[in-house]
Amino acid sequence: MSGDKTDSRVARFWDGESSDWGQKYGRPTSYYYRRKAFQQYFAATRLDRASILDYGCGSGDITFPMLQAGHHITGVDIAEGMIRKAAERAAKHGLQSSSSYRLLNDAVLAEIGATKFDAVVCSSVLEYVEDDKSLLVMFRALLRDPGFLLVSVPDRGSLYCRLDRWMHANKHRLPDFVPVEKLGYLDIQKRQYDINRFVRDVEGLGFTLQAQKRNTITLQRGALMEKISNIPGVGMLALMMFRTAKPGG
Repeated sequence: MSGDKTDSRVARFWDGESSDWGQKYGRPTSYYYRRKAFQQYFAATRLDRASILDYGCGSGDITFPMLQAGHHITGVDIAEGMIRKAAERAAKHGLQSSSSYRLLNDAVLAEIGATKFDAVVCSSVLEYVEDDKSLLVMFRALLRDPGFLLVSVPDRGSLYCRLDRWMHANKHRLPDFVPVEKLGYLDIQKRQYDINRFVRDVEGLGFTLQAQKRNTITLQRGALMEKISNIPGVGMLALMMFRTAKPGG
């Protein structure tokens, strides 16, 4: 992963977002509700003092409440600015001993691959990597039994994904007041997913689906918009929790 030109482009994009990324989770936006959903998923695992891999951790926002609750977080990301933000916040709260934030490279990837975790969080990452299936295979291999995968991917058939793709394709024709700059993620995104097929593919790797909901990456506020986003076919992201399954189980 680390030497790929496209990955460098992805890293630059997310480095550019790192300065104020955590602020998106500090008020009732879709990001806030995404973190809340993952917290509910994790609480349902009933894991105690868990070892959690946050793969593509960004500034550590989604798993920070887990860190505060006494779990151990290993966070990795290809964006240096994001890793710096995550580490600074852990240090500010005196949580350095139960967290490790690393810039992802071949050596760190090999180290992760030789480790066992109770849970993996991988939020809005798979769509940006070259080989998403190999990454999922790695997650299954490094999870203990039982282990849990908390993951989100974009639903290509959703209203919000289709609208963003249309706006991105026609951005030069849109009036100035339309915020087309938020569509920059589509320049680096490799794929969007048919969610039913994604679930089948993940289950074929040795997981079973435990929970699923929808969420939309916007700065909309309020519980009403979040409920609308959770309507099948509307929300951009599918948020899912999988549990490891034994062969034939």
